[in-house]
Amino acid sequence: MSDNSTAMKILISGGGIAGLSFALLMDQRGFKNIQVIERVHGYADTGYVLGLLPNGSRILKGIGLYDKYLALGSQTGMINFNINNTAGELLSSFSVEELSKKYGPSIMVKRADLVKLLYKEAQQRGITVRFNTTISEIVRNDENGVAVICKCEDATLEEEEYDILVGADGLRSKTRKFIFGDITPNYFNLTGWGFWVPKTPEIDISCVQEFWGKGKMIGLYPHAEDIVAVFCGTQAPRNFPDPVDQRREKIRSEFKEFGGIIRNIMDTLPEPQSMWHDDFLEIELPGEWYKGRVVLIGDACHAVLPTAGEGASLALESAFVLAEELCKCGHGSYSDMQLGFRLWQKRRAPRIKAIRNEGHKVVKAYTVTNPLVVYARNKIVQFAGNSMAMLFSDAFSDIVETPI
Repeated sequence: MSDNSTAMKILISGGGIAGLSFALLMDQRGFKNIQVIERVHGYADTGYVLGLLPNGSRILKGIGLYDKYLALGSQTGMINFNINNTAGELLSSFSVEELSKKYGPSIMVKRADLVKLLYKEAQQRGITVRFNTTISEIVRNDENGVAVICKCEDATLEEEEYDILVGADGLRSKTRKFIFGDITPNYFNLTGWGFWVPKTPEIDISCVQEFWGKGKMIGLYPHAEDIVAVFCGTQAPRNFPDPVDQRREKIRSEFKEFGGIIRNIMDTLPEPQSMWHDDFLEIELPGEWYKGRVVLIGDACHAVLPTAGEGASLALESAFVLAEELCKCGHGSYSDMQLGFRLWQKRRAPRIKAIRNEGHKVVKAYTVTNPLVVYARNKIVQFAGNSMAMLFSDAFSDIVETPI
């Protein structure tokens, strides 16, 4: 295999946020023999929306893309937060303006826009990204190398050997299944739909708005363009049927008790084909996040719930830490690589666990169904007042200021 660390031949399976950011970070550190494979045909408007917090956007500063990232979304839309009941009556309002001044803005961006930004930078740096390509077989994975057979469209490519295979292929990772078999995601009895609606005079675009009901919620998240991201979440069994042609009727039925501006939104839902749908899932590997020369990053390794608000930020952090540890490998040493993987996991696991737990707390608030408990929850939120801002501020500061 390679005689020195920067000459290592690296295959990255998955050209999303984790995979592309890792490729860019490794290239930045002098690793030039990098190839990314991605199963889609090209980067269209895939995925939905994500909120990137300062702990994640700091990595983009290091890559040199921070200013371009800021232009992708609204810098003011995630400063103020309103929590309402199903009738649209305000329960609590708080601001994170001081945190934004201190650490930088949190921005809601289209996932596709962020991925395209990373991809364009990869192109400019000469990093190879092969579309419509997946791993069909991992032939060998030992101290001498990892041999992989890929498939591009209907053609099977020749076996090729690498120093490292990085599985960055998402929550339903094929790489993870090759290495660890079937890992059942944790499900939290919450499924959701996301879509875009035009900004209208009755939608307050100066803040994030959430409407909490009995076992369900709706969120409105402003974007820089003349659109607002809407997310509707409700309790349901996993893999609850979601016929595309019935989505609008299903959403209207599930959320019929919501009033105010939500009723107006329900009356003007977009075409069902443009809506995103998925269950609330997380990945929690029981042991090591690597095996031999194969290592997982991002959602393939440690997917957290959307309610944690940190999925993309954690992917960027993990890519950075793994790149940092691999720079310490001497002359392509397998033992050094294994040590790097171990230290990377030790650095990341406690942080992932802490943020995962924060996401669990929010899900519990969303999924209360007992009417008396719903009433109590709303009253607690209503009378919390400034305490909500203080709690959020403490948790936010802890995330940003804790070393990764």
